[in-house]
Amino acid sequence: GEAKDLWIISEAYSRTDNIRDITNVNSETKTVPPLLGRTPSISGIYAHSSALYNDRYLFQTDENNRHDICVYDIGNLMQGTGSPQLISRFQYSEHNSMNALTHNGFIRGNYYFNAYYQAGLRVFDISNPYYAHEVGKVETYRDPFQTGKLINVKKTEYKGSWNVYPYLPSGNILVNDMYHGLFIVAASAPYDPPEPPILSAERDGGGNANLSWNVGINVRGYSVIRSFDGSTYAKIAEHIMGNSFLDNDAQGKSAFYKVIAVNGEGEGTSVPVYSEVTPEPTRAPTQVPTPLPTH
Repeated sequence: GEAKDLWIISEAYSRTDNIRDITNVNSETKTVPPLLGRTPSISGIYAHSSALYNDRYLFQTDENNRHDICVYDIGNLMQGTGSPQLISRFQYSEHNSMNALTHNGFIRGNYYFNAYYQAGLRVFDISNPYYAHEVGKVETYRDPFQTGKLINVKKTEYKGSWNVYPYLPSGNILVNDMYHGLFIVAASAPYDPPEPPILSAERDGGGNANLSWNVGINVRGYSVIRSFDGSTYAKIAEHIMGNSFLDNDAQGKSAFYKVIAVNGEGEGTSVPVYSEVTPEPTRAPTQVPTPLPTH
């Protein structure tokens, strides 16, 4: 569908995000922009802020600490159909040992930067939005002087990192802490782009293409692309966490495949592998013996 300008409103105690189309809003607009859809209302949450990744994945923060961060696929709204689909919920990496509240979150590239109150700044690789992976932190509240020693937090409170700004031309990140002021953080890559996978393909007894590949280091997910002519490829699967895929839409058709390994720093693409459909061998006609004449 055509690209749309979206107005996403976090509705706080209404416990939902409203998504409106403001593509055609101008100085003469007198009516409320049309509602494309809204996220489900979840009991007890406070829908505080939201950020959109790749014009499709909506990251919603809950300041009431019921689930912290929800991820919704809103791609169908761009087509004018359906409603936001919940695909993931996640919290910061140490939530089992210290329960912290989340506040504002922003996206730059393939990374999600979240001001996580007492847990400080938390950074997540979201190149696979189904499985966000924490890759960095700055303890603005528990270790404001960066000594490596964390203060003991006895209860969950609205203290600590309140906002973050990751869009400076230098790449530096601004984080403000309610008790300890402004932090200017120099960001560095958590790892290199993934190595290209080594792909193999076989046909099973039903003629399906069975793909497998090696597991790479720091890979957040895999995509599979396919071509029937060797030049024009189309994506047929994405966000795969394992190292295999069964293509049952290529029965009776030979095809080329590539697998793409993904993380926040980029991609690694395998060399193409050709999966050929072996034609059934031609059988010689059965000779029917000529019956002898009877007398």
